[in-house]
Amino acid sequence: MSDLCPNCGADRNGSFCSTCGQNDRTYLTSLYHLGKEALAEAFDLDSRIVRTLVALVTKPGFLTQEFVRNRRASYVSPVRLYLSVSVVFVFALSLTGDLEIGLGERDSGIVVGSDADTGLLDIYRELSPAERSRMRTILEKRGLVDANVERQLEAVDADPPAAKPAPGEQRLRDRLLDLLEDPARVADTVVNRLPVALFVVLPVYAAFLKLLYPRRYYAEHLVFALHLHAFLFLLGTVIMAMPENDFGEVVVGVLRAAGGVYYFVALHRAYPQSWLRSFLSFVAINALHVTLIFTAIALTTLVTLFY
Repeated sequence: MSDLCPNCGADRNGSFCSTCGQNDRTYLTSLYHLGKEALAEAFDLDSRIVRTLVALVTKPGFLTQEFVRNRRASYVSPVRLYLSVSVVFVFALSLTGDLEIGLGERDSGIVVGSDADTGLLDIYRELSPAERSRMRTILEKRGLVDANVERQLEAVDADPPAAKPAPGEQRLRDRLLDLLEDPARVADTVVNRLPVALFVVLPVYAAFLKLLYPRRYYAEHLVFALHLHAFLFLLGTVIMAMPENDFGEVVVGVLRAAGGVYYFVALHRAYPQSWLRSFLSFVAINALHVTLIFTAIALTTLVTLFY
């Protein structure tokens, strides 16, 4: 028996309208029924999340195969999966501070004749009087100024300051002083911007897959990239949770090796071919992958220093 869809007026057979897709659910009902439906939807979503994560971890390349076969309803969409896992990864990264830019403690700071001393003095020499004053204050707060360093700074102060820098150079100077003053804050900014940078990597990575496997649709490569990066983010989150002791180092080594095997198997299953050709493709795509990720991190850091 069919009835009319209240949204578009077309005949509706079953629970969903074949024209606009609206379901036959009505929300003009008791609070009990609304709560019951909300719980049902929540548990259905939870079951899909669990099913998706289990398949992602235990079956390399399986989710991409299911997507290509148009079996999508039982799993979380690739984009939602990627975004959810990447948020958890970045949050864990911000807590562990793995990208924190450390300047060292007092015993590894400025020492006469050291490389750090020469580098900081070179920076100091290029600054204006106001910037030199700020840098002195920062170094003193960090406990990096002793009698030897004080003499070196005074010797530089005796020379006239450098000419007024260009706007771009001035911006870089300000950011370098920010970095010297609070490296953790600069690192946090880099971490917060990483999700956008790594998301931009995805279509480039998928484009390279398109070059390796031109007979497949670009959308298939993009889905594989989303699933693979979701797994790598998940693996990275677990690695960051490991304790910094001998046991943790062993576990991290095993996880990294397992991640490499997973990557290779996922590529072989998503793009079936001989094991030798899969291995050669894996070497090529992995080399580009690493380059893309490090480039994204480097560019994000440079953008953070300039803006």
